[in-house]
Amino acid sequence: MQLRISKYDPSDRKQQEFCNDNYWCAINDVNNDYYSKGITLKHYFQIENSYCESIRLLLEFQKIDHLIISSCDTKRDVPKFFISKQYCQTREDLKGKLYLGRQCTWHETELIMRATLRNEFWCNFKGISGTYLHFAYDFYMFYGSNHSLDLHKLQFPEGIFIEENYPSPYLL
Repeated sequence: MQLRISKYDPSDRKQQEFCNDNYWCAINDVNNDYYSKGITLKHYFQIENSYCESIRLLLEFQKIDHLIISSCDTKRDVPKFFISKQYCQTREDLKGKLYLGRQCTWHETELIMRATLRNEFWCNFKGISGTYLHFAYDFYMFYGSNHSLDLHKLQFPEGIFIEENYPSPYLL
């Protein structure tokens, strides 16, 4: 099973592959009037929460309790997380620097996911049974596993689109 997870409605894409122009694709686009489908900070956090919830659902369904860092920007310290009333995390939450092979609990994976979605650094994960979680440009996320899943048994958050048979561009 190989999934592409995004906030982009497949029916609203150029050639069914990538998002159309004028969509926000980074936290830097918050309150930017250029985008026809602009974004507020509140909306950004709703989407970010939906991405994290989608991965949590997939991991729980497969009974995966941790992921391992398979690649990351090891030249940077773990960043301070975007400060808001909703999320204010610090470096101490991750108990050290990022490094290849680091086993991460769900809480740690979620914090890293949020920082990666916010373009603070880059990180990909692997897990048991060929599981992987990769992040790509423009708010695309890829999830894969050697096991098939009946996606209809999972209730993904509204506004998240799960597309099957999309391998990660980072698979070697």
